[in-house]
Amino acid sequence: MNKIFTLSLVVLLAACSVSAKQGVASKETRSGGFMGLSTNENFQVDTKDAFKGANNVIIASFKVGFNESKKEQQKAGGGLLGGGFGGKSTGNVKLLGIDNSVRQSITEAAYADFVAKLQAQGINVVDRSAYVASEAYKGAKKYPLPYANDTSSMFSEYGTATYFAPAAFGSETVIFPGEVPEVTGGFAFANPAAGAAEYAEKNKTKIIYVTTLVDFAGSGGHGGSFASFSTLEVGQVVSADQGILGIIGGQAGTFSSAIGNIKMGQPIASNIQYAEVVNTSTDAGVALETAANVFSAVLGGGTNQSRDFEFKADAAKYQQAAAEVLQKANAGFVAEMAKLK
Repeated sequence: MNKIFTLSLVVLLAACSVSAKQGVASKETRSGGFMGLSTNENFQVDTKDAFKGANNVIIASFKVGFNESKKEQQKAGGGLLGGGFGGKSTGNVKLLGIDNSVRQSITEAAYADFVAKLQAQGINVVDRSAYVASEAYKGAKKYPLPYANDTSSMFSEYGTATYFAPAAFGSETVIFPGEVPEVTGGFAFANPAAGAAEYAEKNKTKIIYVTTLVDFAGSGGHGGSFASFSTLEVGQVVSADQGILGIIGGQAGTFSSAIGNIKMGQPIASNIQYAEVVNTSTDAGVALETAANVFSAVLGGGTNQSRDFEFKADAAKYQQAAAEVLQKANAGFVAEMAKLK
């Protein structure tokens, strides 16, 4: 009986696993709709009429965010009988070797590319100085640049991203709704959308804002509510992970179609291998986790595995990959906008 119990325990502890691959990971395919049963379009439009007549635009905000660390995870619910033997497989991933000068250079190139693509579609970019000097802009809440967005918890250092704007935009920025996760950009008239709506309506022009988040890692594996165990494999992949192009042409309201946006429905990934992936989990941490899993398993609970990884980047290859995906994101945003105007 003891041998059977020991064997069962070994199998259970081995069920949840976390590993890494050196090659480029596959990009995620995202779903939506009812119960997530439909595959998202590459770019999704909200309020198409807001883009009509967008031949002249003011770019109020342009940002590129860079993920620096995050948690990848697969969860299992314990199988059809819900026995609790599922657990979690977690990869804590961190990007090293990319400094702020590289990120700023990537942002400058992305902005120049975006403006060029707008102009190529016959969309005129109006000088933003009058808007920036207006009370509509001055009254909005400002954030310092680069802007660090930290969604990690007290017990974790993973979940950080930094946002950059072109140097010509100055040392601070406003944040429109949907640009940065979990950041509102201010309440009431402190939110830049309020002033932008007033300015756009008064001056008969369209105001746009654009933000794209560049990620550095992806993952695959096994899990789900009815899975009896979970596995996770992390890997490198530079991607335009999410993005938004918002447009404001006037005040919002029940019958208004003055405000809309285009969002990325699927990530855009590069096939460039840019980093060495290193497992940095400590022996002490692994031993502590194993002991906790044994205790949980004996009591009939699930087991977990967590590993730490550093992505040691080649800055030149990372910059090449980031430029590739941002150019593709810009092309998608502008193509949709031009189609709708």
